[in-house]
Amino acid sequence: RLALQANPRYVTGRQWYAEYLAANNRHDEALDEIHKALALDPLSPIVNVVKAKILYLAGRHDEALATLNEVLALDPQFAEAWEYVKRAHDQRGAYRDAIDARQTRRRLLGLDTTETPPLAAAIGAQDARTYWQARLQQELLEARLEGFLPFELAELHAQAGDPGPALDWLERACRENDFLMVYAASMPNLAPLRGEPRFARIMKRGCAVAPSQIRQ
Repeated sequence: RLALQANPRYVTGRQWYAEYLAANNRHDEALDEIHKALALDPLSPIVNVVKAKILYLAGRHDEALATLNEVLALDPQFAEAWEYVKRAHDQRGAYRDAIDARQTRRRLLGLDTTETPPLAAAIGAQDARTYWQARLQQELLEARLEGFLPFELAELHAQAGDPGPALDWLERACRENDFLMVYAASMPNLAPLRGEPRFARIMKRGCAVAPSQIRQ
C-alpha cells in the first residue's frame, strides 16, 4: 500500500497486492486491484495470468480459461499460462485437457514429456480420485529426477484422499519456505484438508522464517 501511495502507476505493485488479497480469499478486492493494473498495462502476459489465477482461486474456472486463452492467443509459449489452464481443467474434471496443458507447459520448460502409464490412467480416469491418484504417481516419478515440490505434493495427496501425507508435505513446505504456502488458505486443491485440526494448527502457527534464514 505504501508503494502504491508513492506511485499509483506501479503495475507490479498492483499485481502483487492483488495476489496478496486473493491468497487471503478477498477475491473481489483482488479483481478490482488487478483490473487497475491491467488498465495501466493491458497486454502484460503475467498481469493477465494473475487475473486468471484470481478467478481460479475464486472458483470461476470458465472465466479463468477465457482470460488464459486471450493470453495464449498473443503468446502461446508463455508457460505460466499453461499452469493455470491445467489447474482450471483439473477443477472442471476435464482430465484430458488438463494433461494436455500440463504436458505443453513441461515441453516449454524443457522437461520430460514421456507418455507414461500414470499419465494414460489420468487421461482415462472416470472419477476424480482415480485421476488424482494417477497424477500423484506421475509427479512422484518425476520428483525423483527433478526434485520434490512439497506444496504441490500436498495438493495431490489431498485430492487423492490421503490427508496424512498431504499434511506431512504441507509441514515440509513450511520448513522449506515454499513460497506457495502463502496460498494455503485459498488453493482449491487443499479444500479436503481445511477441516483437519492439524491444518488449522499449521495455519494458526504460520511459517515464520528464522532471522538466520533471511538473506541480506
